This record gives sequence, C-alpha cells and structure tokens, in this order.
Amino acid sequence: MTDIQYIDTESAEFDGTPKALRDHVAKLQEALKATTTERDTYRTQATSSALGDVLAGFKNPERVKRDLLSDGIDPLNREGVEKWLGENGDDYAKGDSGTAPAVTSEDAAAHQRLQQTELTSPADMSKVEAAMAEITPDMGGEQIKAVYRKHGL
Repeated sequence: MTDIQYIDTESAEFDGTPKALRDHVAKLQEALKATTTERDTYRTQATSSALGDVLAGFKNPERVKRDLLSDGIDPLNREGVEKWLGENGDDYAKGDSGTAPAVTSEDAAAHQRLQQTELTSPADMSKVEAAMAEITPDMGGEQIKAVYRKHGL
C-alpha cells in the first residue's frame, strides 16, 4: 500500500489556482479518504473470513492471527498462511477450548448445600481440609461426593 500525501489547496502556494479546481481537488481527496476507509474495512473482513477456517483448530486464534500478521504474512494468501502455520504452528496450543462436563441437578444441589454450609468452628474447617486432602485430580464426581459424605459434609 502506498502512502497518500494530503495536499492543502488552501495554502499560499496555491493562491493562483482557480477556486473551482481547488474545490474539485478537495472533493477528490475526501472521496479518496472514504474509499481508503471502505477498502480497509473490506480487507479486515476478508482477512477475518480467510483466517477463521484456518485458525479454528487453535485455542487462542486471535494470538495466532496477531503473530501471523506481525510476521508480514498476507492473510489472504492461503498457501502462505498454511506454510507459516507449518513452521510456527507448534508454538500454539491446539484443540478446542474444552467444554465443561455436564452438571446434573444432583451435583448442583450438592454444590449448593456445600456453599450454604456454615463453617464456623475449627472442627468444621478440619473436616473440609481432611476431605480436600483426600481428593485427587483423577477422581470423578461420584468419588468426590463419597469423600465429602465420609467427612460429614
């Protein structure tokens, strides 16, 4: 893209120029500005559309898009984008953003009861701490409920 130089036709340099010509130049400059803005809008839309499909496999597509554009890759050149992703794609987390496991109404009710439990005494706190100490990352919902029940929570 080329830089467009604005010409101030009202300056002293253009005093001898006919008014109609200066007005016409001003109108053309306004039309150029509007066309440039419209072109940039369409280019942004085309870029988003072109990259949307390619970047769908990444957890943070906006970050990938930002880095791709900062490296000077034309987002409308699909081959160039795929080549760049082939070289740099391993730097970004792939896969869907993950979905939360389905929560049953029983799980929600148990969570609600736990939230409403008044933990006022040290004995109550020790129950929670003891239960938390037994919970491991590989436990499922039923196993965690069993641990809480075992400790009276």
